[in-house]
Amino acid sequence: MSNDDAALDHDHLDAYTDGDTGLQKEVLALFAEQAPRYIASLVQELADDEAWCRTAHRLKGAARAVGARRLADCAASAEVAPPADRRRCLRVLEAEWQRVEKAIRLF
Repeated sequence: MSNDDAALDHDHLDAYTDGDTGLQKEVLALFAEQAPRYIASLVQELADDEAWCRTAHRLKGAARAVGARRLADCAASAEVAPPADRRRCLRVLEAEWQRVEKAIRLF
């Protein structure tokens, strides 16, 4: 599986943490706590444009930081999604989060 298809880009994570496996696990554990909270917030913010965009932006940044590129891309799309598309965006985010969460557990 190429890094483009992987739930986590291990090369990015290695560069981000200077190859420190302990730090990688710590960063991923923090992200594993944050991401579900962001997604849960998005559920509550469907009708609040400012809050929706802010939370999607935060999720995008956190996902990029740990190398969860596809999740970050989904969050970037959600950030600019019109209200009519937000439920679909949530489904996509939740599905991609499941992939990332599994990769974190297997790390």
